Amino acid sequence: MKKVLLVLVTIITFTVVPTNITLSDTYIIVIDTSLSMERKTIDNTRVFDIALKSLSNSIYSLKRGDTVYIVDFNERVNIRPPITIKDENTKEVIYKLMSGLRPYGKWTFTYKMLEEISILIKSSNISPKNSKVIIISDGIDDPPVKSKKYLVNLEKLSTLFDPHQLIYYISLEKLIQTTKETKETKLYEKLKSTPQIVLLEVKNTNQLKESFEKTFSQNQTTQYYTLLGIPIILLLLTLLALRYIYIPYKAKKSSEITKLICSSAKSKKVIQLKGTKITITPNKGKVSLPNWKYDGKLIIKASTKGYKVFYTNPVGVFGISNGSILNKETSFNISNYTFSPER
Repeated sequence: MKKVLLVLVTIITFTVVPTNITLSDTYIIVIDTSLSMERKTIDNTRVFDIALKSLSNSIYSLKRGDTVYIVDFNERVNIRPPITIKDENTKEVIYKLMSGLRPYGKWTFTYKMLEEISILIKSSNISPKNSKVIIISDGIDDPPVKSKKYLVNLEKLSTLFDPHQLIYYISLEKLIQTTKETKETKLYEKLKSTPQIVLLEVKNTNQLKESFEKTFSQNQTTQYYTLLGIPIILLLLTLLALRYIYIPYKAKKSSEITKLICSSAKSKKVIQLKGTKITITPNKGKVSLPNWKYDGKLIIKASTKGYKVFYTNPVGVFGISNGSILNKETSFNISNYTFSPER
């Protein structure tokens, strides 16, 4: 039985625990609410509305157990309490929460937002390997004050996050209707060179939709292999149950015995037939017979046909052959001991 428990603990430790962790993901959704998001696209639609619509549709692809943080930023950063997906109603709550957002900030302080997000991840013990940060912005970076310190901070952008943290920065800049040629900002350069950040620049609504699909479905392959582990666990547990529960049960039923009476001129011992294998030895061992003058071992194995008898030394064995099936009529001698099965 101890071996069974050891096997079960091993399976749970190396398979079940990672499965539970991997199945639930955390999404930190960050939306730019600066006034520059009021700008219009080529088809004269407000860029903020297009972003919000595509993002809201992606919320319905989240699975039960996922946790979502909704963050909006301009010169300020507003982090709302986490929401864990329980059912479709929870998704409706997230949708309504996002629908209530409006562009209102005068400035866009992107570095401050990234700094606040890194603090959130660390203080909330969010696993970098099972979380994503999804940032939606028009690409403008205009903090209230651009100081030398700000430029120094940009240089250490990658140090804010764990190397395994995945961050998607979806830039809507090329969606916006403009005749001006935009120059790449210092922040943009750092975003491109930061290993944790995937920069996605969209030129039309189809690309925007594809970007959201990519960010929200990135872990599906992992989930597939994780879920594949569940039937494997069930199969292993079934095999263990078959070996340690069903086979001994079937052996008792087929042989119609539950114990083995071991008798000599000076002693008598009753051995209960339990488990899949019993090894009987002379004098020493877990199951032993005192003063048994036999140079070998007697092994009783459970099978679906009944309990089978095996011995390691044929000298001194009478009344039974190797591999014979025990029943209540069977009685045999090995050296100075007589063995009689009983119900």
